[in-house]
Amino acid sequence: MCGNEYLSEVDKQTGWATKLTDDYRRLSNFVHSRGKNASNLWLWQQARAKFNEKAWNEWIEFAVTTVHLMSAAVVCHFPRSLVPVKYFEKFGFDGPPGLFLDHEQVQVIRSSFSNGPLLKALDAVVRSAAELQKENSDVESLPDLTADAITETLDRFIRSLKTPSQQQQVKEALEDERFREFPTVQWSIVLNMQRNFVRDASLAFIARKLELLQTEVPKQEQPLDAIP
Repeated sequence: MCGNEYLSEVDKQTGWATKLTDDYRRLSNFVHSRGKNASNLWLWQQARAKFNEKAWNEWIEFAVTTVHLMSAAVVCHFPRSLVPVKYFEKFGFDGPPGLFLDHEQVQVIRSSFSNGPLLKALDAVVRSAAELQKENSDVESLPDLTADAITETLDRFIRSLKTPSQQQQVKEALEDERFREFPTVQWSIVLNMQRNFVRDASLAFIARKLELLQTEVPKQEQPLDAIP
């Protein structure tokens, strides 16, 4: 995993790989019950094991740390997740839905690291990535769309929906009274739906391709009795 250039640099600054290896070993020991008194079900029952609050709290701490470490790996493989853009102002609903994140979405990702050493290292490697920063600058230099223009892109997106279930989800979000006076929040909700629709369509496409690969037999490999 440290073959990734960003993660390799984060590892140099924080010892990421060593920490992950150590945490994984500790979690594995908890799950697989090292020790002769808990190495199989019969011995475990004979030992009359009791709930241990201290051990449980330690497990939770290791689990949370592991989630943070793996989250850092995800960010390094998708470094744009720390490079926010003014998504609606620049793209409306016509932008690449899986490529850029707006400032609010990036803030959610940042908050999961609690301003710890990992976040500082991630910030440093992303800021030093000239290609990412140029891409961000190019997006920010685009002219802002007006609210009417954004509404037009939303209308185009709604007209592109083919399934009733998708149309219903978007309709319910737009008619929700709680967000009627907050169009940016409303747009964010619908944008997340758009991203989910794109993701689901991509997964369905991949599934169809995999099924095709698994079931289709090349002509030269067909059994003789199947050849007319």
